[in-house]
Amino acid sequence: MANKKTKKNAARKTVPAKVDAQKAEALDQGRSFEHRGVAFQVIPVKKYPVAVLDTDDEVDVLKLILGKDQWAAYLETEPTLEDLPEFLEKFSAVQGGDETGN
Repeated sequence: MANKKTKKNAARKTVPAKVDAQKAEALDQGRSFEHRGVAFQVIPVKKYPVAVLDTDDEVDVLKLILGKDQWAAYLETEPTLEDLPEFLEKFSAVQGGDETGN
């Protein structure tokens, strides 16, 4: 029973994030998030490089979207493979995605 409540509460929390992301996209504005003391700026989806369509690799897409400087800043946090999902979750959330990235 508690599990259903937790999922319901999580769903309620993601709705404002989705609305904020949709507003930012409509206004052609990027969004930002913080990860390990570093602020990352994410451009609107329609401004993503066309090269993201050339790859199915999640990390390559992330590199293209963040750009060289922000990717280098991420690497300076000395991430491990275990840490990557946390970053991807924050990235997805700022884009209005749910916990599965949708």
